[in-house]
Amino acid sequence: MRPAIVLDDVKDSDLAGLSAQGRPDRPLMVARDLSGAFVHNCRLSEPVGAFLKLAGADTREIVLQGNLLSRAGEVVQRAEGVPDSAVRIE
Repeated sequence: MRPAIVLDDVKDSDLAGLSAQGRPDRPLMVARDLSGAFVHNCRLSEPVGAFLKLAGADTREIVLQGNLLSRAGEVVQRAEGVPDSAVRIE
């Protein structure tokens, strides 16, 4: 099963109100070189391994706000080279 959302080299995005089913051993969303993203008001209908998996040296300025993520094993997984400062969780 693929992730519900795959973002590759995306800038200035707004993702709101996502409700999706994933798998407990995989991330719901995968992003590479994502910048300027606002992800808000999303919820998980089933357990997932991670809400968001990040990769890529150009990943930065991502804000997660008001999401219901208690069913995520991890909120964010970061590949090597993605700094903690790339994501802000509010």
